[in-house]
Amino acid sequence: MSVRKRTWTILGGGVALALTITAASAAEDVATIMPGCRALMDDQVKTSSIFDAGYCAGMIDAIGFMGDALSWQALALPKEIRQNFCISAPLTVTIKQAVRIVVAYIDARPDRMHEPFSQLAIEALRTVWPC
Repeated sequence: MSVRKRTWTILGGGVALALTITAASAAEDVATIMPGCRALMDDQVKTSSIFDAGYCAGMIDAIGFMGDALSWQALALPKEIRQNFCISAPLTVTIKQAVRIVVAYIDARPDRMHEPFSQLAIEALRTVWPC
């Protein structure tokens, strides 16, 4: 696959992922997702919270993947996209570490609990690991 075609494929996938995350966020607000994140972060995942913990981990993993994909395709993207979505986390970072970062970021901003979870998670990860 050519570099140009791969770039557009990744960009299209990133856009689709962003739209999916945004649509999911409209239905799932911060208050709904945070209990699952806290259970995962504190190793308190029980049968009753397994879905919520998995949902949190999946959202954060998808955001990290999208942000990383944008970092290695940065030359083909406008600067605004790189600045707003690019995340350059080290390869050794675990989902649990990323969840801790997102939870701490959201906890420090209680006045923003009405905003989409994905938006705050992107900000949190981008703050710690900018490109």
